[in-house]
Amino acid sequence: MDFFTRISDVVSCVLRPVSDQSENHFFEFSWLKKLGATDVATAIATVVIAVFTVAMFRLHKEQQKHDRAVARANYQFSLFEKRLEVYFEVQRFFYSAFEHRVPQMESIGALHKSSATGTFIFGEKVKAFLSDCVNKAMRHHQLETRRTRNAGIDEEIVQRCMVEQAEIEDWLSGKGAPASLEQMFSEYLELPADLPRE
Repeated sequence: MDFFTRISDVVSCVLRPVSDQSENHFFEFSWLKKLGATDVATAIATVVIAVFTVAMFRLHKEQQKHDRAVARANYQFSLFEKRLEVYFEVQRFFYSAFEHRVPQMESIGALHKSSATGTFIFGEKVKAFLSDCVNKAMRHHQLETRRTRNAGIDEEIVQRCMVEQAEIEDWLSGKGAPASLEQMFSEYLELPADLPRE
């Protein structure tokens, strides 16, 4: 007896309804008598493998979902760390400005380096702010050099330099206030609210 004949016999036996006189069974189970122990073991193994495969598929799907959530959280946390580094550099820049009337060249260089990183991790508003900070601080140093060179020679140039330097100092003191910095960076300095759990 070949395999397909056996299958068709089993299906026909299973689906053949029994008459109302025989013990109220819905289907006749004589087909079990036709199956050998190997056939029953194969059928059970097939069902077990199918159940196991479905369970593994579900488990794999859940694991992928969890892995994506972990990757997203890791990305957000890494981005948060980079943004925090730039934020601390901005704070150091303004501390230097408050201490010396204008940031020192080391602070300007460090902020310039951080602002290059900031180009990729902040929105347009913060990028423009970082660029303005560096440009205004550099301009203040240029004006200081020009003012020093022209002291005692051309008082009009000295006065113009002093006026522009005062404007830059006012800008730096306004933008460097802690409340102003927090407002500027607040949307970027929040940790992910929902971290995945094991």
